[in-house]
Amino acid sequence: MFSFNDPSAATHYIEGVIKKVPGLAALHRMSALLLAEVVPEDGHVLVLGAGGGLELSALAEARPGF
Repeated sequence: MFSFNDPSAATHYIEGVIKKVPGLAALHRMSALLLAEVVPEDGHVLVLGAGGGLELSALAEARPGF
């Protein structure tokens, strides 16, 4: 169970997600490419339920203007 009081919880969460979701990095790349087709270079993207923030990190790297 995730504990917001445990500083290492986010790290363990991220490690677990990476191990449990095959192709996660490819999914993030695909999401960035698809969003880039419809969102302007300086557009705003809202990610709900981002968990450990992997989606946000991937989007920020792929599309710094978002």
